[in-house]
Amino acid sequence: MSHLCDPLRDLFRLQDRMNQVFEELTQDRTCHADGQAPDPEGSDWVPAADVDEQEKEYVVAVDLPGIDRPQLEIELEKEKILVRGMRSIDKRETRRGERPAGRFLRRFDVPPNVDQAAITADYKDGVLMVRLPKRDQEKVARVQIQIQ
Repeated sequence: MSHLCDPLRDLFRLQDRMNQVFEELTQDRTCHADGQAPDPEGSDWVPAADVDEQEKEYVVAVDLPGIDRPQLEIELEKEKILVRGMRSIDKRETRRGERPAGRFLRRFDVPPNVDQAAITADYKDGVLMVRLPKRDQEKVARVQIQIQ
């Protein structure tokens, strides 16, 4: 069975892994006097995401279960898509919790062939789907260059 090389997919996987490593490293830092861990990204956790390249668009799917729509924000800033928001979970002493709570932030690079004015997002069933349509590329005509 052959494995097809997809540099863009590999780049996104590397970015996701680097985000995970960075998150693990920042969680191990000492806490402030108020008990909060320092976070240079301004977030408490990083949601899982998939990035898929299709023929006419890129699709970013971000898992955000339990996030109220008003707590969700998405914007395009300097060739990056930023997804941020807040998840509140009722904390009780006797409760065992594994779901992350607090502020979150994910950044995704926008490839140069994306039509930024046509980017759309839909949030349904706890999954944010961001669609980044590719620009129509005019086919380059073959040009014969004369040698003098």
